[in-house]
Amino acid sequence: QLPRNHSCRPNCQAVADFDQPHLELRATSPILAGDELTISYIDVARCDGGTNDARAAARRRARLQANYLFHCECPACRLGCVGGGSLMS
Repeated sequence: QLPRNHSCRPNCQAVADFDQPHLELRATSPILAGDELTISYIDVARCDGGTNDARAAARRRARLQANYLFHCECPACRLGCVGGGSLMS
């Protein structure tokens, strides 16, 4: 199953080899049976500017709204942070 949903704290990363006609997904955190596969549509670390707070969530949401025309409701944005830790933990 390919990820269809964005998360600011994704559990997968899409990796493209432009010499091959496929896309590879790599887990960035443990994935349990039944978990949704998610990728980030944006460079979250760059967008956050090294912060982990409500302002960072607002910047991420603004970028996603402007570029992808949706209001992010991922757990990190609903909490106004990235879960109290680093984005990749």
